[in-house]
Amino acid sequence: MNSGADLSSLVREAATYALRRTFFGGANDSTNKDNTARHKALLPSKEPIKVKQTDFDHAFSVVRPSVSKTERAKYSALSVKFGWGQPHMT
Repeated sequence: MNSGADLSSLVREAATYALRRTFFGGANDSTNKDNTARHKALLPSKEPIKVKQTDFDHAFSVVRPSVSKTERAKYSALSVKFGWGQPHMT
């Protein structure tokens, strides 16, 4: 289970990764020992900035859920107790 804030963090990380990939020619610029690309002036890219599946794959690997296992168990218990998320009969 992820919160709305987690979803926001995931999208933000994917977009940041796409920007790095587009402007620096590689998204993993922060781990590159040669930081010359980081110090160059940003030039307009002819390539449109598109957030791709690989950007989200990266984001999923670094963004962790903010809801703990204990909190998830509490929410699951409440869901069962009150019948949330189950179809309602009319």
